[in-house]
Amino acid sequence: MLQCDAINKAACKIAKSISKEKGTITAGGLAMTDVYQTTRDKAKTQAELRTAIKELIDSDIDMLICEVIFNYVESRNLDFISIILSLVFQEHRRNGVGY
Repeated sequence: MLQCDAINKAACKIAKSISKEKGTITAGGLAMTDVYQTTRDKAKTQAELRTAIKELIDSDIDMLICEVIFNYVESRNLDFISIILSLVFQEHRRNGVGY
């Protein structure tokens, strides 16, 4: 059975291929996960989101779309912006882009 990251990686590869062919940009979405709703565990939920975002960054997706989060407590507690920015800065440092 395929894991979520393998499916995301394949989807990103397809999107990048079509983007190159058509001359467009690529975008990936970050959606809610059931981890927070079922566990209320901030660290587990952040880890799940980091995994999803990392694949998009590693696949050189051009834009990240954060989908609607219905639970205010979840969005406030998970520090989405800090997770996204830390991964983006790590990627830029890895590629020699300084800040």
